[in-house]
Amino acid sequence: MNFNRSDFVRAVKRITEATGYLELEMPQQALETLRCISVPGPFAAQIEFLCGKALQQNHQFEDAAVCLAAAAKDVPAPFQKEAFAYLTECLKESTNPQQTALESFGVFRGAKPTLTAHRFAGQSLPQSHASDADCN
Repeated sequence: MNFNRSDFVRAVKRITEATGYLELEMPQQALETLRCISVPGPFAAQIEFLCGKALQQNHQFEDAAVCLAAAAKDVPAPFQKEAFAYLTECLKESTNPQQTALESFGVFRGAKPTLTAHRFAGQSLPQSHASDADCN
């Protein structure tokens, strides 16, 4: 897919909106907003990071850990420390921390696909009650 100026503007708008929802501790709305980004372009790692934070706030620690591991792999070096801090927190809260740590490590090393690999096709993020018209 081609990433043009309008895709850039839409992605930035949705990322800003999702960040606001996370600050207000509204993770479900953040996930729904991130689902609306059909072309992530250069923002894929940031979207993965925000998805992980939203899942963490939603107490879905295993899924959050996998998203955060993928984000930590792809974000620029100055932001990796924050991604790893959130990842560590999720692993501590996970119901099966050893298995989650192994899966997250597999994602980080590139041996496993992320749980959200098909997110932009709408397959892994929770389905929203909003219609696709709300994404425009």
